[in-house]
Amino acid sequence: MEIDEERNLVLTKYAKRKGEKVVCQSDHNVMWCKKNIPWISYIKRDRTERLNLRDKESQLRFKEISNPKLISCLQNSKDIVSGGRRWIKELQNTVHKCFKKIRCPNRPTVQREEQIMLEQITFTKREIRVAEKKGMELQTEDLKKVLINQESKLVDKILNKKKEAILKHITDLSDESKNLSNLKVWKLKRKVYPKQLEKPSAKLDKNGKLVTEKTKLKQLYVDTYTERLSHRKVHPGYETLFQLKMNLYELRLESSRQIISSDWSSEEINKVLKSLKTGKSCDHFGLIYESFKPDCISDDLRKSFGILCNEIKNQLLIPKFITFTDITSF
Repeated sequence: MEIDEERNLVLTKYAKRKGEKVVCQSDHNVMWCKKNIPWISYIKRDRTERLNLRDKESQLRFKEISNPKLISCLQNSKDIVSGGRRWIKELQNTVHKCFKKIRCPNRPTVQREEQIMLEQITFTKREIRVAEKKGMELQTEDLKKVLINQESKLVDKILNKKKEAILKHITDLSDESKNLSNLKVWKLKRKVYPKQLEKPSAKLDKNGKLVTEKTKLKQLYVDTYTERLSHRKVHPGYETLFQLKMNLYELRLESSRQIISSDWSSEEINKVLKSLKTGKSCDHFGLIYESFKPDCISDDLRKSFGILCNEIKNQLLIPKFITFTDITSF
């Protein structure tokens, strides 16, 4: 701590009184110091709204509701592109009628009390290193005792929190016949101990430079995949072979157009819908696989889904809403 005894830096007030400038200096001397105070700053996160698509009552309502427009918009359209555009709008309207919105506050995963305890442990370790450098043995021993006490408190708090979570959910692990359900056990395991993926934060470019900035890193991944998926140049001397292979490809493509396969049946559509995986993230429109499973899908939606797939196969056209994709290495 330092005190400005020479009054080089004095708090001064500049004002006007009766049209005259007045300078008023404080009679207190300025003190400045450096303090190491642990504190936590959270970034304000905007709350997002999403449809509660995993609500059981809403899923039953979604299954029972009837919307013939899902079938008519595909049958009365000129092509599958315009019909698919109308179909996805009708599907979104039906989903919004059946499911309610919930707010996602995006809270931080680490609680405030635990974060404060971690900051205190880090501060104590720093004080121990400073005391060891200065050769203060007594103070070092006292600080080590304080560190052990802080770490034991943090461990006990985390253990109690995990214990309460397990005891809270362990009663719901039995199925309808009061037997242990393996699916519910794995669901509890994923909830209590979620996967923690280590996202890469850097990548080397063509020149060997390490790119770490977010926007530049994203652009580097786009350029990398664009180059990998682009057509390579033909090596000199292989132009004739390349032309022969392209001609063979055109002949096979023309012959395959003459072979028309039969439409997919409703049994094949149901078999695919049953094989959809659960617990996956939502798509571009906020829909999940559970909405299309046989336990949740309505008859009109199942029939329209079969018409949509068959028309895509017959017309060899893909609606725009299916082309939304993301390629990323994260």
